[in-house]
Amino acid sequence: MCKGSWVGLGNHKDNVFNHVIDEDSAPRFLAKLEKIYLTKSLSNKLQFRRKLYRLKMKENGDLMKHMNEFDVIIDQLKKVDMKVEEEEKALLFLASLSDSYEVFVESLICGMDTITLEQAQAMLMSHEV
Repeated sequence: MCKGSWVGLGNHKDNVFNHVIDEDSAPRFLAKLEKIYLTKSLSNKLQFRRKLYRLKMKENGDLMKHMNEFDVIIDQLKKVDMKVEEEEKALLFLASLSDSYEVFVESLICGMDTITLEQAQAMLMSHEV
């Protein structure tokens, strides 16, 4: 794993502390952390893609928590210049849902030619209510 990778935070925490100790505001502190850990290295791109492809909602898990986790990963990918097409985002999200959503998801996409992440999440939220 490369030294600047996000997942390596625990291995380099002392080094990181030395880089951010002089920051006197939260925004500058966070910006410095992003600079260190959200580099556009190939290693980071691979790690974020792995997180996205391996994400799976637990059976009876919290839908909102899962949606937020998915959105965070998408945002991390954007920050390292990894573009994910809108339909791919929606399909990856739907595929990441627990098996208990399978029938709903199949009925949701039946007859559709395309779908966006926003549409998929909105339909799921209306189904949950």
